[in-house]
Amino acid sequence: MEKVVWKIWKYIGVAALLLTLSACDDNDNDIDIDDPDVPAGTFEGTITGDITAEIGGFAGFAEYVVEEEHFFVLFFATDQVEMVNLWLVRSGQFPGEGTYNIQEFDHKIMDDPEWFLAVDEFAGFGIRQENEDFQLFFSESGSVSMEILGQTTVAGDFDFSATGFMQEDIENNENNEEEPMPAVQVQFSGSFNAVLENVQPPVLQ
Repeated sequence: MEKVVWKIWKYIGVAALLLTLSACDDNDNDIDIDDPDVPAGTFEGTITGDITAEIGGFAGFAEYVVEEEHFFVLFFATDQVEMVNLWLVRSGQFPGEGTYNIQEFDHKIMDDPEWFLAVDEFAGFGIRQENEDFQLFFSESGSVSMEILGQTTVAGDFDFSATGFMQEDIENNENNEEEPMPAVQVQFSGSFNAVLENVQPPVLQ
């Protein structure tokens, strides 16, 4: 892929692959608890607005350490023809039960290789594959709620608005920041029952 997608792989993918997983990852301690509506390890949701779709699939969470600094991530990946991956990321250790804001996320923040350590509230980021192209989404505002169901299971709901751009439009815009990029406005909403995993981003070719 080109520069922007390489950035995403470098700053999210390589981080997830190389950082130390600080949360307990002992399968012997797994507690198999199902949310009444969503089975453990899955999510169900919708995209509304300029794009509409029913989405669902895998849900996981992890906490990582970078040079003694923590960041926490929730990850959702569809198991359908509609390929959509979503991340909710914030700095610090696992925040515990409660409802948390999802903040505005400017894609330029990823110029900093450790941007995830400076995000005090959750930032929402997504990738949607459209034929051979990738559409990138950056959160505007919203919230995520979490409830601890067991040592390795966290359930909750998310609802956030996001602006989406085609990857090639972001690349073309990098040399001409005065030119506005064509964008779509969407709302991501859903429920999840996430399990502790060594969360990885998609492998982008």
